[in-house]
Amino acid sequence: MDLIITIIIALLCVIGCSAFAFSAGSKIKTKVIKKDIDITSTIKDVLPVSEFSSFVYHYTAVISHHDAVNFLNFTAEKKGIFTIDGCVKFGFIGKEITIDYRYNNIILNMPKIIILSHDIYPETFNIYDEKTTIFNKYNFNDINDIQLNHKATQIQKIENDFGLFIQAEQSAEHIIYSLLSNLPGVKDKSIIFKWEDFRQALESPQDTEITV
Repeated sequence: MDLIITIIIALLCVIGCSAFAFSAGSKIKTKVIKKDIDITSTIKDVLPVSEFSSFVYHYTAVISHHDAVNFLNFTAEKKGIFTIDGCVKFGFIGKEITIDYRYNNIILNMPKIIILSHDIYPETFNIYDEKTTIFNKYNFNDINDIQLNHKATQIQKIENDFGLFIQAEQSAEHIIYSLLSNLPGVKDKSIIFKWEDFRQALESPQDTEITV
């Protein structure tokens, strides 16, 4: 009889210890998950959700123009050198950022850098060298066409200037790092930026790691 009682007590102890261990493990797991959720939520609260401009590129362009028209029995030429100022804003769509938190690393999956806007300033349009004839002078329509054609060709050049896009990425990382570095729960963690590449020829995202 004493042996049976001893066995029963031993079984109850084993069951009790197993239940305690399972309960403790569940609590630890729950705390870890909750901590991950809290950090992610905290970061989301300070990140931009709409269009975010991280880099502004100002330029002054030199435009060469040449045109000729046939007037009676001769050709009337006009040509000129002009300058105009412009501004291009680079950035990304904030709501497309996703966040992962693994092994003490905060991973920000960043959307690709895009051109948000391109503006030219007609008031800065200047003529530096103009050669015309009385029969073929520059008029308002000519100036307007020159500016519009410049805007179209300039944006093509900018789209192929990878250096500007890289500057926009680096500037965005600096801004976001400044926003996150003082947040509760973020200190002493590494922030990894994984960019969707703006260069379609490359397949893998670009990774940058910053330790807060």
